[in-house]
Amino acid sequence: MRTVSDKFMLHHVSLDSYLFLRFMRTLIFICVAGVALTWPVLGPVNWFGGGRSKELDRVSIGNVKKPELLYAHAVVACVFFSFVMFTVARERLWLIGLRQAWNLSKPNTKRLSSRTVLYLAAPTAALDESNMRRFFGKDAVRIWPATKSDHLQPLVDARNALVEELESAEMTLIQDINKEVKKHQNRNIKYESLPKQMKKSLRPTHKADNPVVGKEVDSIEYYRNQIKEKEDEIAKVRESNDNIGGHGGAAAVFVEFRSQVAAQRACQQIASSDILSLTPRYTGVKPNEVIWKNLNLQPARRISQDGIAIVLVVVTILFWSIPVSLVGALSNIEYLAENIKALAFLHRLPPSIMSLLSGLIPPILLSELARYVPKIFRSKCLTPLHKRLVTGVDKYRHLYGMW
Repeated sequence: MRTVSDKFMLHHVSLDSYLFLRFMRTLIFICVAGVALTWPVLGPVNWFGGGRSKELDRVSIGNVKKPELLYAHAVVACVFFSFVMFTVARERLWLIGLRQAWNLSKPNTKRLSSRTVLYLAAPTAALDESNMRRFFGKDAVRIWPATKSDHLQPLVDARNALVEELESAEMTLIQDINKEVKKHQNRNIKYESLPKQMKKSLRPTHKADNPVVGKEVDSIEYYRNQIKEKEDEIAKVRESNDNIGGHGGAAAVFVEFRSQVAAQRACQQIASSDILSLTPRYTGVKPNEVIWKNLNLQPARRISQDGIAIVLVVVTILFWSIPVSLVGALSNIEYLAENIKALAFLHRLPPSIMSLLSGLIPPILLSELARYVPKIFRSKCLTPLHKRLVTGVDKYRHLYGMW
């Protein structure tokens, strides 16, 4: 982060990736500034605070017994908090300028995604290209309906599997040719110059249809023909109207506009008489950011799943406060042993064990608890509920702007 320039990062990775690095850099800056502010002031105050603590405990607030010295902590806390708020405000203003400059930059404005708007819950009539300008205005250029793909998706998956098989067969052929060339110790030999019988023997084969009694076929030619057939089937399904209509507002549509300005204007101004139609909407969406299965959700189902996901997150946060509080209590085990009679036996433990219980174990437990939270939200029972249209940080890009 220190040696690579910001321009290099912006042009070689996405804006979100750069903003994440900027976020980490800002956290580092806040931490370093906090250390420079708190340690020189609070270290001596705690050291001469009048307590009897030893070793590193002497520089903690627990060693302060003189009430007037606590004003130093209050003043430093207010100064540091003000510094953090100033940094957040400065970063927010900087982000607004950066996003505006990035969106208006030539590399970004030339992208098709920058002048394309994705509308969810599109009515059936909006999927017809003849109605394009009636729904989306005179600046609309093209539309791509994204409807229910129950018939199309299996064909695409089968085509992709055949492509992988073809790639594997061609790689096998290349490896076999290289081995044959090394045997002749002549690197100038090309595949075309090999004898016809040898070329045929090097090509990978397999048994079609039935692996036991099927006919032996050339793998490369076979997979190429199969891919062509699948492509024809896919084209027919795409051109048919079977996937359009009858979805009750569950389809989506990508609309290309003449310019980025027109796309932004359409995203903000186009409305529908149906309150749930053509909403939500997104600009600058790239294909790898879309969870295609979620495009065709019914509006009511989308809203209900969002609500259920939020409720689950809130419940998880509330439930997670219980083990976190227990870990916090473990870090103050000496205080608990002094004030709770049932735990008085802890004073009989060796000092090394007490230090281990109060110093090392709580951070380890807290770290494990924090690591387990993402696993909960990635579990199979919760994933379908909180999956959103856009994956990764891009979905929450506006939250960074608010931050």
